[in-house]
Amino acid sequence: MAGNDMDRPSSRPIPEDEWLRPPARTLGLRQLYPNPTPDAAEIRTRRLRLDVVAVHGLGGDSYSTFTRDDCLWIRDMLPICARFQDARIMTFGYDARAFLHPFARSTTGRTFTFAEELLGSLADRRTEPEEMNRPIIFIGYSLGGIVIKGALRHAHALPTQYGNILDSTQALVFFGTPHQGSEAAAWASFLGSVGRAVGVRTTEVVEELKRWSFPLVELTTTFAELAPRFAITTFFEKKKTNGMLVSHTLLNT
Repeated sequence: MAGNDMDRPSSRPIPEDEWLRPPARTLGLRQLYPNPTPDAAEIRTRRLRLDVVAVHGLGGDSYSTFTRDDCLWIRDMLPICARFQDARIMTFGYDARAFLHPFARSTTGRTFTFAEELLGSLADRRTEPEEMNRPIIFIGYSLGGIVIKGALRHAHALPTQYGNILDSTQALVFFGTPHQGSEAAAWASFLGSVGRAVGVRTTEVVEELKRWSFPLVELTTTFAELAPRFAITTFFEKKKTNGMLVSHTLLNT
């Protein structure tokens, strides 16, 4: 009798970026606060006045990126502040390995598709009249800030579908996300550093990550026209960590 195939080790090579795959439970738009369980009476009775959406970068996920010592700070600490006590706090997870895939082999065939997924998911959560014009604050970590900028650019291009999201966005908070730079070489250097910092080991994959430098130059240029609409706060590193330091010259806003 043939043995169970599940017991046999796979002969297929494991992709070099497989360890970067985020857990399935972290993908998509997830509500963290208030308690999203169906029996949470506070959701039915509380009037929420603000939407907060956090987006992770490469090498993290929608939970671990914002967690330290078992404290998921966007859930556990933000509501302590008076401004966020009446906020709906969400985190968006996506497969950031798309940054490492050759464009021709991309499963989506389109760049920044995860930015479009963020928009669509958020629009689905804002269907009631009191929700559609609720103010929004986006929080982006590293390349998560790129996803946010791509989403807002897409919202600007499709005002019929996503105009209320763009108009409702009041503030952007970025952690280590570069905002300016028209030189592709500077972006390539930054992206290469990001890849090495999260443990990408092969030169081929690092070089593929660098190929995003040209789309990011174009995104930076178009987003610059939208930036004055928002209150933007950027936090950046002044001390090297894991061989990576985001230059303040790329963070000028």
